[in-house]
Amino acid sequence: MRFHKTLRSSDPAPSALAETICKYGEYMTEKCDDKKCFKHGGVKVRGELLYGKVVSAKGRRTVIVERTQTQYFSKYRKWARGTSRIAAHNPGCINAQVGDMVNLAETRKLSKTKAWTITSISKGE
Repeated sequence: MRFHKTLRSSDPAPSALAETICKYGEYMTEKCDDKKCFKHGGVKVRGELLYGKVVSAKGRRTVIVERTQTQYFSKYRKWARGTSRIAAHNPGCINAQVGDMVNLAETRKLSKTKAWTITSISKGE
């Protein structure tokens, strides 16, 4: 499973990337009036793309996405499992709920803790 992708100069422009990221159109409404929406607002998508599970949606237009990864330490011949929790912007046109598997994209800083936005809800779990 691939967890992230770094954009290269040969990749499409951020606006074209936003179009390709939203391949599951049934999860996105036609229009929202969110200024921080990557599709309908003024925020551009850039940098890495991640995948994770929404574990909290208590904030206003903010969700906490948890990612799990395993790492092997050859010196100790052990596997270590770790999790990271990322605060991400949840646009009104996507509206992810707890338990959804989502795709994230890196953006500029949107607040003190948010520099990621949800781009689509994946067909998982």
